[in-house]
Amino acid sequence: MTRFHTVPARRAPGGPSHVPTGRAPGVPPAPPALAPALAPALPSALALVLILAVALAGCGAAGNRYEMRVEAKASTMAHGRSYVILPGITEARATDPLFQEVAKAMDAVLAAKGYEKAPDVDHADLGLYVAYSVEEMKESTGTPSDYGPFPPGGTQPAPGFGPGAYGFGPMPIPFVSDYMRTLSVEAVDFVRYRANDPRHVVWRIQIKSRGPSNSLEKALPFFSTVLSKYMGENADLLIQVDANGDAQPVAIPKPSRSRHAP
Repeated sequence: MTRFHTVPARRAPGGPSHVPTGRAPGVPPAPPALAPALAPALPSALALVLILAVALAGCGAAGNRYEMRVEAKASTMAHGRSYVILPGITEARATDPLFQEVAKAMDAVLAAKGYEKAPDVDHADLGLYVAYSVEEMKESTGTPSDYGPFPPGGTQPAPGFGPGAYGFGPMPIPFVSDYMRTLSVEAVDFVRYRANDPRHVVWRIQIKSRGPSNSLEKALPFFSTVLSKYMGENADLLIQVDANGDAQPVAIPKPSRSRHAP
């Protein structure tokens, strides 16, 4: 699981600057990431777990479709079009294979939108700070019984003459896992940053997709489709993306409360 790293705060307008070792003078530090036993006692319980697992597998990637949550913001101020892509997460380096895959996908999207890749930070108008993560999400498939509530992921007492089900021990509550894949990009205007202008972030975008795969590389073509449509725009929506690059908005489900919710 990729972890976000703690990054130094940008210097306040008019305040002192600090350039970490190895960073070119005047280049802002990376911004914070945007902002990541199955043993049923009865055969019917096993069938329920399998049905739930199949249902969850379709939430993030149904066949060749991904459902993605998009949050994007952009300023109306003009800015340059040359850029460099910089890592903005823990332990990421420009030589890391995953970072290179993400940067390569972004280069294609940016070129199609009229941006130009700069040779280095000294010749770039924008620094595009990239953050990505894959977080495991676990959900219990158990529910409280008639004998009282029990904690998710715990064990359920059962009637009988012993501590568990009919004296054979506790009944474990099964759970299923899937993954939240996140990609975020923040565009920093180097000219405004060096002039201590607090409006130096000109646009940002965060994309999330939940599904059974922990491979960010596999999902990159779908993330690229979303970047091409909403990078540098204002958006807050849920969309479904297919393998042909077609992205269609879908209704954002309203939060629901179960009868056991506090």
